[in-house]
Amino acid sequence: MNERQKIKSSSVIIYDSDLRVLLSKRSASKSIDPGLWETIGGTIEEGESSLVAITREVSEELGNDIILKNMEFFNQYKYETKSTKLISDVFIAQIEGHLSPSTEEIEEVKWFEKEEALELDFCLNCKQRLEDFYRYKCI
Repeated sequence: MNERQKIKSSSVIIYDSDLRVLLSKRSASKSIDPGLWETIGGTIEEGESSLVAITREVSEELGNDIILKNMEFFNQYKYETKSTKLISDVFIAQIEGHLSPSTEEIEEVKWFEKEEALELDFCLNCKQRLEDFYRYKCI
């Protein structure tokens, strides 16, 4: 029996004062889930904490000018596919700075109101994360 590949990831639900969320659309060139929407994040590299990983991912995906503020740990999500077992640490935060998204990884970055965000086609369990976020923020 083949053992599933274990992957640890870190992501952040970025929101503004109106509780809109910033989401990214995966590049069409991505091998996994191309063109689907997701929260900002990625794989935790060897020796990194989830906090260091999400700081790096935000810089890589949204630009070096972005500063995370009011960040807090939100939840840990676990899910499995036939070949993968994924554990994802999720934070929530607001940002400051000028967005300059990576065109290699991201096709589009956009702010969404709750109703519009929850209608998007998401990869993995990003929709569940947003639903949980909105319940947490009492909307």
